[in-house]
Amino acid sequence: MKKVHTTDRERKSDQRLGCIAFPIVNGTIWLCWLLAGEGQTQTDVNDWALGAVWCVNGIIFILALLFRPALGVGFIASIALILVAVTMLGCLFLASCVVGYAVGIPLGNIADSERGVNAGHALGYLVAFVLFFVGLYFLFQRVRAAYEDWWTPPPRDTQEDTRKKPD
Repeated sequence: MKKVHTTDRERKSDQRLGCIAFPIVNGTIWLCWLLAGEGQTQTDVNDWALGAVWCVNGIIFILALLFRPALGVGFIASIALILVAVTMLGCLFLASCVVGYAVGIPLGNIADSERGVNAGHALGYLVAFVLFFVGLYFLFQRVRAAYEDWWTPPPRDTQEDTRKKPD
């Protein structure tokens, strides 16, 4: 029997539950993969882990879609959030490294040193580091509003307040 949500609040609650369930389920599988790897060949452990990931995620997702569709939506949303976050961080890291490299190359011959990193390259590394974290801050500011909008529960409906109150 499929769960029918009477309010948006219940639907959002199920979506959030699915979004939280994905990392917990896959974190548990990853922990089991680490513990099972003792004394076995890497190929056997990797085959077992890949099969476990597909089976467990597939079963949970199919059951969620059959009985609680909003939970399945949250499960997919968690995957999408992880992919978007990793892609955004990768692009930000790459851009900051390119700019840091562009700053460090022309300044590379300023203070030639025989050992270690010269001052120009160190300045390039510093620029890349600062740019990454400044970009991370601005990215966080842009994404936070959308995240909070999805994560905060909708206002209580009048349907929920029809419960009998004790006199």
